[in-house]
Amino acid sequence: GQPRFSFMWRVFMPGTDGVIFMVDSSDREALPEAAREFARARSTFSGLPMVVAANKQDVPDAMPPEVVRFVLDVPSTVPVIPCVATDRGMAWRVLGTLLEEVFRVNRIQV
Repeated sequence: GQPRFSFMWRVFMPGTDGVIFMVDSSDREALPEAAREFARARSTFSGLPMVVAANKQDVPDAMPPEVVRFVLDVPSTVPVIPCVATDRGMAWRVLGTLLEEVFRVNRIQV
């Protein structure tokens, strides 16, 4: 999600089945920029399944997913998942949620 990498989105977009938008939920100062980047991502990847990973939930005073949803103006149809990127189980939960969204949107039954 860093803005300096946004130009690469269109490079990786062909063949993309879903998007994980990761936000540092402990960095309140960066949230306005994260909100702008999320809006750009929704526009760029319109029609693709998306989940938001509210990262750094292990940091004191990290915003809970509900607050991240509000600040980033995430639609209720987009899951916001608590995450600690270094926690394998939580990382798998984020990926699993995205896969569920991909299956749901594409009407794939498992």
